[in-house]
Amino acid sequence: MESRSYINNYRIVSILGGGGYGQVFLAEENITKERRAIKKLNNTNSDQRDIIHEIQHVAKFRLPNVVSYYHHFYESEALHFVMEYCAGGSLDSKIRAEKIDQSKVLEWIRSLARCLEQVHHKGIVHKDIKPMNILFDEHDNPKVGDFGMANRFGGTRAYMSPGALFGLVQNPDDPREDIYSLGVTLLESLAGENPFWGKNPQEIYEIHQGLQFQLDPIPEWIQNII
Repeated sequence: MESRSYINNYRIVSILGGGGYGQVFLAEENITKERRAIKKLNNTNSDQRDIIHEIQHVAKFRLPNVVSYYHHFYESEALHFVMEYCAGGSLDSKIRAEKIDQSKVLEWIRSLARCLEQVHHKGIVHKDIKPMNILFDEHDNPKVGDFGMANRFGGTRAYMSPGALFGLVQNPDDPREDIYSLGVTLLESLAGENPFWGKNPQEIYEIHQGLQFQLDPIPEWIQNII
């Protein structure tokens, strides 16, 4: 990787978040004044592995509903990735803030389904579709972010299929895993909660077997999709 520094090209506006991998900053490009999200990675190989894995996948896309990657640079030996800034926040924050209009939810899910179809055609399966990884730009267009789990075994339990939870999925790039997770995301967006949250794999399996979903307020034709 090239080692040129670009940090002086940006003004750091605020901290957007952080974790074991490092920090994410909201930054403004000095000349254009365009806003970007900059991920600064901690200086350990273990912390960087998932983020580098993510960028290797995201860099292949030029899709309107995938968060864009622009470039990378080093500063004080720390690797930084410059990404698209999604000013509209996450789907998770929208769900927690208020009840979302049904037609709007369906419009978002339709766009995401088309996006994932294109992603899958490129041989990539996201493996961690969930409201926290669905971001929105300033025009309220949904975008898929965080490809750190792409084509790997794993994910977030409440959005993983029972087959994946019990180790029955043998292929880490099976696109049906993303379709399942998008279905759970649709359910959560309409119902306001995820019935699998905080449950162990056996409990999730039993909920499926008993069809114990809170679907009553949702029109039957949408229930059939879910």
